[in-house]
Amino acid sequence: MFNTKLYALTTMVFFLAFFGCRKDDNIIDSNLSFNTDMDYFKYIANTDASYGDLDELSGDDVPDDFSNGIISKINAVFPHRSPIIPKKFGKKIESVFSQFSVDSLNDSLRILHITKILSGTFILIGIQNDTDTVRVEKPFSQTSQRKLKFVRIARTRKIRDNWKPREITVGAATTAMTQDSFAIQSLSVKNLETGDSTIVSSPLEHWFTFGVNGSIFHTHKRDSVRVKLVIVSNSPDTEIVALRVGRGRKANFHRRHSIPLATQFISGSGYVRTFEKIFEVHGNHGEGRFNGVFEVMSHNSIYDDSVNKYTSAFWSIPYRVERK
Repeated sequence: MFNTKLYALTTMVFFLAFFGCRKDDNIIDSNLSFNTDMDYFKYIANTDASYGDLDELSGDDVPDDFSNGIISKINAVFPHRSPIIPKKFGKKIESVFSQFSVDSLNDSLRILHITKILSGTFILIGIQNDTDTVRVEKPFSQTSQRKLKFVRIARTRKIRDNWKPREITVGAATTAMTQDSFAIQSLSVKNLETGDSTIVSSPLEHWFTFGVNGSIFHTHKRDSVRVKLVIVSNSPDTEIVALRVGRGRKANFHRRHSIPLATQFISGSGYVRTFEKIFEVHGNHGEGRFNGVFEVMSHNSIYDDSVNKYTSAFWSIPYRVERK
């Protein structure tokens, strides 16, 4: 485990990229009332990070400090090749535009589509010319999406008593891709102790069922978990991949893990890269439901001082930590 400072995550829709350190019960203020089903669906998406947190991005101006941890490992892979040697980086979200739509599959089933367009600045602090400390600000826009499925459980005058969140998809987000374009092709997570596994290739069509006996990936403290991310890329320079865990509405435990490159091969005019790591779930990890965020950034995002060179994508999956 790395004791590095994580991006501060927002507790907005889905995310989410991702979470609440809470049980699967749908806890709603009993004093609230809703005029329409949509009002209730949006409320759940916006206030319960376990159901709705899709952003997974920083809401402040505090860059991650990786000078004693993850960044030294990244720099060791790319020595003396770039105009800037990164020491800290982070994101500042300056505006969020949210969109919601609902598919009515039948009288008792609704699917809420959640889209957020986040505009902000990627902040990079590094060293140039061996000694000069510089701060580079790269404006960006990132679109994040997730879907949430509701089932009807009653027919009462209180809308909040009529519907219950039943399933959620993987959260997916990306910036516009440039010459450093890449795409996440697949993600797999396997608990090496229990054999429980999740394999994702189509994030917005991959559904997880809530509940203790649902399909959400689950683990225990100190279990060994193997994660594998496959990307396709047009860049000869290897991307930076990391996993953030322990994010949640009430979470008090957060970690960020660098996921190293395991293999790569040329495919046509591009590359197929596999990033893989086995890590142990920390003994101080809380119990309940959280989200894990797998984020990929282009090499030039942190190793080039050009303000227009920032590309990022992430997938977010829910997981449960249980007692043995």
